[in-house]
Amino acid sequence: MPADAWQHLLRITEGCVGCGICERVCPSFSIHMADGKVVHISGNCQTCLACAHACPQKAIRLTIPEVNPAARYRNEHISLGEIMEANCQLSQESEVVK
Repeated sequence: MPADAWQHLLRITEGCVGCGICERVCPSFSIHMADGKVVHISGNCQTCLACAHACPQKAIRLTIPEVNPAARYRNEHISLGEIMEANCQLSQESEVVK
């Protein structure tokens, strides 16, 4: 298996509505918005799948077969806001809005 095999595990489908949640939960800044859609930048991706699990449209999928492509996991004890804050994404977004 190539050393960067995990960097190519995600694909963005046409179901993306450009909400930006995936960008804000990505701890490695590997997800960016461009022209209203998500772009996955491989290289720094930690393959945590936070983007896929947080996507309300389930528009971020794996490039390998999934047993249940509709399944997503969210820890009921941690909010998306807490994840964004932990990634320093929430504060960065606030700075952009100002």
